[in-house]
Amino acid sequence: MRGFSSSLDVSDMFILTFNANSVIFRPHQHPQKSLVLNHVSDVVAARFSHDGRFAASIDAKGTLIISEPIPDRIIQVYQYDNVFPNAKYLDWSADKKKVCIVGEGKTKFGKVISIDTGITAGDIGSISATVNSCSFRPERPYKLVMGGDEL
Repeated sequence: MRGFSSSLDVSDMFILTFNANSVIFRPHQHPQKSLVLNHVSDVVAARFSHDGRFAASIDAKGTLIISEPIPDRIIQVYQYDNVFPNAKYLDWSADKKKVCIVGEGKTKFGKVISIDTGITAGDIGSISATVNSCSFRPERPYKLVMGGDEL
């Protein structure tokens, strides 16, 4: 059985989903009122940080946007272009300083990005097929577990 990323994530204040080029934040208190963050191309993955304060989303062209949803608007904190164009999934480190992005590639199947600088903290290689999901170990030393098409 193969795992695929979910288009739904939940924090204490919001439900996060994505469709086409939009990331949609629905407040728990007022689900009929939505906050929308638009990307240039179709969004392929979006997740809240572990504490729910920030959200990361990446589109098909590899644009990574870090945002902070508050009750009446979305604050775009960082935007990095062409981070990983064939992304399928992303996950946050527990300290909210790094995001792991995985997907399709030829020699690199993912990378870990430092949020405050946009610099690559490490590449994921030595894999022969697409990586569909990843997860950080929640405490130091940080480690990654990945799931993919490799047999």
